[in-house]
Amino acid sequence: PFSESPVAENLGFLASRDPVALDAATLAVLEASSARGREATREFHDVLLAAEALGLGSARPTIQRFS
Repeated sequence: PFSESPVAENLGFLASRDPVALDAATLAVLEASSARGREATREFHDVLLAAEALGLGSARPTIQRFS
């Protein structure tokens, strides 16, 4: 009763040893799922590129789907 409406429906889960790649993959999945996801994540791409430039990880993840 105290939570807000979700940003997206249940899209499964993601895992990575690279925190920047995990964030980038999460954004890719959100953007692919809805227009609302694209709008909410547009500003965060610059943050991912800055993190990559600092050597914190890769902003270009490889996404593998398992079913």
